[in-house]
Amino acid sequence: MTTPVCVQQRIRQLDRQGLTHKEISRRLGVSRTTVVKYANHEDYSPRPSNGARPGRSLVDDGYAAVVDGWLTADLRMPVKQRHTATRVYERFVVEFDEDRKAVSIEEKPAHPKSHYAVTGLYFYDEHVVEYAKRVKPSPRGELEITDLNRMYLDAGMLNVRTLGRGYAWLDTGTMDSLFEAGEFVRTVQRAQGLPIAIVEEIAFENGWITRDQLMESAERYGKSPYGQHLKGIADGETMLVPNQKN
Repeated sequence: MTTPVCVQQRIRQLDRQGLTHKEISRRLGVSRTTVVKYANHEDYSPRPSNGARPGRSLVDDGYAAVVDGWLTADLRMPVKQRHTATRVYERFVVEFDEDRKAVSIEEKPAHPKSHYAVTGLYFYDEHVVEYAKRVKPSPRGELEITDLNRMYLDAGMLNVRTLGRGYAWLDTGTMDSLFEAGEFVRTVQRAQGLPIAIVEEIAFENGWITRDQLMESAERYGKSPYGQHLKGIADGETMLVPNQKN
């Protein structure tokens, strides 16, 4: 597994401060072998060549302290629970015109044009395959979903649905935030007496499956709360909210 650059830099920093390899290993949650490997090495992080235009930084001065705080906190977390470049940088703000039509999407703007952040939940039509073929690797060598969304924006085909009252956007990128999200969902389910996001219920509500197929799923889950909920829907004991279509 590749050691993140921020961890490599932190190892060198602590080593220069005079901490022992054992202490650095304990603080950062990495092996002593990793500490030895990077403690006395120069920083070989990629740098733009002479005359080359440096990569666009998405962390403006107003956000740098926030991101630094995330990365510092990450050093106390297991590697798999730390922020990735995607989680840190790919957070967008969408701008609307007077008709509530999306007109721009910006990444980490210093001065946001609206208060609406993009949650990262996307649904694409049949044109997505052709559009995706046109996406070129970004300067960091990756195919960016932002470029795909901008193609839809330029074609006038990008529709943005805002999450109003009754919705909640929860980050689940760390164990703590995942636990908090689970507690939130459990609280809502207990208060309403109804489970959230049941795929069979959604499919039945939209006419994608029949009552017989719904009952088949209910029988598969037996007497569990999940199975009993599906049976209640199939028997008409649980009333569904009518699907409102434009």
